[in-house]
Amino acid sequence: MSAQKYISSPFGASCLACLILCSFALAAGSNRLMAESAHDRLFTLKVKPILSEKCFPCHGDDPEEIEGGLILHTLEDMLLGGDGFDDVLVPGDAEASFMMTAVQWKDPDYEMPPKENDRLTQEEIMTLRDWIDVGAPWPDEETQMAIKSAEADRLVTDDGLIVKTSGGLSDVWNLRRYKPENLWAYKAINTTTPSFSGHPVDYFIDAELQSKGVDSAPQADPGILIRRVTFDLIGIPPSPEEIEQFMREWDRDSESAYANLVDRLLASPHYGERQAQYWLDVTRYADTSGGSNDFERSGVWRYRDYVVRSFNSDKPYDRFILEQIAGDELKPDDAEGAIAVGFLRMGPWEKTNMTVAALVRQQFLDDVVNHVGETFLAQPLRCAKCHDHKFDPVPTRDYYSFMAVFEEMNQAEVAAPFLPGEVIPDGAAERERIERELNRVKTEMDKLNRVRFDALVDWLVERGYDDFQFEFQGSEDKNPSKVIEKDFSEDKRPPKNYGFTVDQITYASVLNDRRNHFTRYLERFEPVAFTVYTGPPNDYFSSNQRNPIPTESTGLDNEPIHILSGGELDAPGERVYPGVISCVETLAGHRFEFTADSASPRIALARWIADPRNPLTARVIVNRIWQQHFAGKGLVSTPNNFGYTGGNPSHPELLDYLANWFLENGWSLKKLHRFIVSSKVYRRSARHPHPDSLSIADPNGILLAAYPVRRLHAEEMRDAMLAISGELNPKLGGTPVFPEINLEAAMQPRYLQVGVGPAYQPSPEPEDRHRRSLYAFRMRGLSNPFFEVFNKPSSDLSCERRDSTTVTPQVFSLLNGQQPHDRSLALAKRLEAYSKDGRKRITHAYELVYGRSASEAEIHRALEFVKKQTGEQKKNPIMPVSYPATVERSMVHEQTGIKSSWSEYLDVYDRTFVPDLKPWDVGPETRALAGFCLVLFNSNEFLYVE
Repeated sequence: MSAQKYISSPFGASCLACLILCSFALAAGSNRLMAESAHDRLFTLKVKPILSEKCFPCHGDDPEEIEGGLILHTLEDMLLGGDGFDDVLVPGDAEASFMMTAVQWKDPDYEMPPKENDRLTQEEIMTLRDWIDVGAPWPDEETQMAIKSAEADRLVTDDGLIVKTSGGLSDVWNLRRYKPENLWAYKAINTTTPSFSGHPVDYFIDAELQSKGVDSAPQADPGILIRRVTFDLIGIPPSPEEIEQFMREWDRDSESAYANLVDRLLASPHYGERQAQYWLDVTRYADTSGGSNDFERSGVWRYRDYVVRSFNSDKPYDRFILEQIAGDELKPDDAEGAIAVGFLRMGPWEKTNMTVAALVRQQFLDDVVNHVGETFLAQPLRCAKCHDHKFDPVPTRDYYSFMAVFEEMNQAEVAAPFLPGEVIPDGAAERERIERELNRVKTEMDKLNRVRFDALVDWLVERGYDDFQFEFQGSEDKNPSKVIEKDFSEDKRPPKNYGFTVDQITYASVLNDRRNHFTRYLERFEPVAFTVYTGPPNDYFSSNQRNPIPTESTGLDNEPIHILSGGELDAPGERVYPGVISCVETLAGHRFEFTADSASPRIALARWIADPRNPLTARVIVNRIWQQHFAGKGLVSTPNNFGYTGGNPSHPELLDYLANWFLENGWSLKKLHRFIVSSKVYRRSARHPHPDSLSIADPNGILLAAYPVRRLHAEEMRDAMLAISGELNPKLGGTPVFPEINLEAAMQPRYLQVGVGPAYQPSPEPEDRHRRSLYAFRMRGLSNPFFEVFNKPSSDLSCERRDSTTVTPQVFSLLNGQQPHDRSLALAKRLEAYSKDGRKRITHAYELVYGRSASEAEIHRALEFVKKQTGEQKKNPIMPVSYPATVERSMVHEQTGIKSSWSEYLDVYDRTFVPDLKPWDVGPETRALAGFCLVLFNSNEFLYVE
């Protein structure tokens, strides 16, 4: 039958019409089903997670605590509204739905969620809007489960990819999709690079410059280069003699001269000191514990020296990692292993009789997990403590599995013999001073305890309790009432603190703190390691001078690690076992050898981190080294955070090239430094030929068309002034020293748990005070004001990058501060010893401070300045100023609530202090020359590295 004949048939026409209508109906139904499916997916995969995270905690999770009478757990509850509102949700009309007003914070009385940090993003707001406008579909649980199951099988979609992990706490989190570009840090290092000639760093940087149409600056002058690379590698300026020698070699062969210079600096013992400064910033090194028991940590200075030795010996970085995480187990009979794992205890922490043991133990483990994550992997793992990570594929399970690695680890201070090559503290004079002061404190305690003892005896005799026999035991009897407690029941004991006035009660506490202080001070001369161990707890207390490793069972056990709901210790969930960051294996495409039942989980973790196939480790350290050489500008701007909330690499191909190069060159940090500073990019001038156009094309300086100028760090300023004045003691290592600090700050009371710590007193001898700043005693409860004003970081938090603020107090510190004035006076004496000719003195000052010759105009102005100042100094004689022998103290005693006072003896200032050269020790000519030196120290040319 022909088509035409078929259509002309009445029956045929009817059938065709029916078929067409059916087709339209089927198509419409199919489209509707597809739309419904898309809307159900929208709710299940995007809307429900928003409600669960942002809304349910206050509106449904806890039936006993419903805010505003509004429950949002079901569509029916949502439609009912809350107190005074029945239009919370109007399906099909987002504008009429009050919940949109609330989440956009349009009504100041109803801003939801109420916390700024919890506010919905614009994308989340648009998701809610779209859901409401399509009718607010809310599929049943079975449909939601089916959607989640289907979604789990679609690993990659236009919305991103699902990352397989050890498992989140919710299906919603497990189905979260990530943009591939936000996962760059977890992916395997790219080992393929295009072919090119020349230095690889120059190739990658210049390729980006060319793509932006930006020219690069020319090479810096040799005088600028030697100052730049010397500060970068050893942290002190080059001497005039070193500059002169370099210039001669440069004239013969510039490339050879520069290569020899870099090799010499890398071989210098001061290289390790400079690199240690950066590492100790990250690790939060301090010589005291912090908190209310800010006592000195026994043997902790040996960790600082271990870091210096490691850098100087160019210890492979993978070995450096292994030793700091598990050195005590890798080297059980080697003191270096016990010293190295002090890394795990660098944060502030204390345990006292007033703290909850389980809580402070958990705080310690939290700190260790985050510390290891930030330092070696640039992963702030604490973000996953209370809930699955909000931005990165790190589930809470991984956080506690990481913690389980340290489940059996405890803290201790142990005897550890000094090592060959380690600086063994001599300090005979200092030890004698401390022992003298300790004996003086004990004598004072004897006097107080004698008073207390006699009063207690009188109290007992008066009440007819004369059948006792005990004798005064001297200072070792800290509290005479303890003796009475042995022989008398509680109802027969005298009142607490009986026999003491309020001042005596306070003074007894002060003396006890001073005795602890001097006893701990003596410990610094002993071979002690501030360390950890694997085994049963030792009932650690911060107030103990030492907490040894128990030789037998203490009856205590470390609690197993559980996932803590909301991070709360009293809400333990599933127990977990040692593990690592599971997404690394998924995204790096390599199954690492880490077994939860390993005999040493810490060794297993250390090897997992130091595995060359771990994509995070090499990237993190090469980024840290890179930023040292480019004024704190890393290829990744957040060296402690390679996650979503951190920065993406400015030059990802270069980052991976450097990481791969580093691995291929044996994890050698010295080779990496040499490789970076040998590039033309590093050697560029800071002065670009077209600065205005460059500031428009590259306002943040990430393209590195010119070298980024940086200010000296606080320690560099002090060390440079000491080196230039000729006072710097270059001795390496050893116990910490006490430079002079602002006297007003030094005398401030430092409150401890039950008293006041001793006043800060400087080391008596100048040769100790003038050591590198690296060796200055780092007290958490009292910082050096000069260092603080120039942005030296606190030791409480890991510092990934030094800030460089410009604030008014810096002016006062440099122009009026004692340290710059003392250094200027010492430099003036050095110049006078150099020559009697004023012109030569000025010329040499420029060579010392700036590393260059002075111009005729500069020499003329300087001579005129010194001449004028000499006249002013003659008209204004300087009167000597003496140091205090005592300082008056007062405090409100915590037990009585009454204020009491006492006088604290300052033995260093009174007996042994040898002051630096002071203005009243020299004539007006020297003071005038010192004024000129002070001007140089206050200049940008000295303070900034170009």
